Amino acid sequence: EVDLGRIEENMKAMKKHLRPGTKMYGVVKTDAYGHGAVPVARTIDRFVCGYAVATVDEGLKLRRHGIEKEILCLGPVSAGRYQECLENDISLPMFEYRRAKELSDAAVAEGKTAKIHIAVDTGMSRIGYQVSEASADEIAKTAELKNLKIEGVFTHFAKADETDKAYTDVQIGKYNYMRDELKKRGVTFPIYHCSNSAGIIDIKKANMDLVRAGISIYGLYPSEEVEKKNVPL
Repeated sequence: EVDLGRIEENMKAMKKHLRPGTKMYGVVKTDAYGHGAVPVARTIDRFVCGYAVATVDEGLKLRRHGIEKEILCLGPVSAGRYQECLENDISLPMFEYRRAKELSDAAVAEGKTAKIHIAVDTGMSRIGYQVSEASADEIAKTAELKNLKIEGVFTHFAKADETDKAYTDVQIGKYNYMRDELKKRGVTFPIYHCSNSAGIIDIKKANMDLVRAGISIYGLYPSEEVEKKNVPL
């Protein structure tokens, strides 16, 4: 039994904790953590500017059920799925120029604009550009590709749910370094985003233009070490 009213209350609690103007993605991957992606997405729609999923198929399911806001796929996407993403307006993570060029070419051929978010690996070691001047050069080159719209740049926190925030501070520092290096190259983005549920609850300085609410939507804290009084779930 899923109490959608409680999910709505959790969204209100997180929104109240964020500074005015900070937007939110609702993470509804793996069928909204088993709660039902479509009913959850509909319930939280008024609180979010978009949704985050793990796979293209999860994004397509939302589109088939009338979800119209932005959908960002957080996992790697093969070139064989680019066509579907273009047709269904699904944003992709990007961390290789070669793949960005393939997506650009596909978008040009279809007369569409592909949407991407640049992924930067600051310490989670899943996906993303390494933090370096060479990566900044490649991202700047990507920004020049035709029919490609870079909507944001993001990273994933690895230990934000721990009491000791030293590692997270290092990640934020690396992220800001890349932000500065790209700015030197004349590349800026509409959206900068880092925070997961733990970031929303514990790390205000990381709650930039947008946050990605995940497990906290469903009334669960990411760990017992976060400051629960900040966001009562």
